[in-house]
Amino acid sequence: RSEVTIKGEKFAVEIADTPVKRAQGLSGRDGLGEHEGMLFIFNEPMTQEFWMKDMKFSIDIIWIQGEEVVHVLRKADTSSYPTVFKAPAPVDKVFEVRAGTADRLNIMNGDKIFITIPGAYGR
Repeated sequence: RSEVTIKGEKFAVEIADTPVKRAQGLSGRDGLGEHEGMLFIFNEPMTQEFWMKDMKFSIDIIWIQGEEVVHVLRKADTSSYPTVFKAPAPVDKVFEVRAGTADRLNIMNGDKIFITIPGAYGR
């Protein structure tokens, strides 16, 4: 099982590492559990853009470069579509969790993130 650990808390994550999985994201789902998330993995750092198309619940979006948080968007709301949210700097990962998680754990820029993906080396 793939996991992300941040601020000492573990999250079971689904990995979105293909164009199809990244385009689908969490769209159309009813929600996430308190310790669930989706981790988007990109081949190279870029200024990634996300929107809330077809989302049924609000999320926190955490932009990551390497193993460090570079930006946190708290409570991206379903009503924000078609607004596009951009990372302020190139990132190679984006972690989506249910809204309120970033506040609950006080996630800030510079926080370290630890990723476990069974069978994936170098990630």
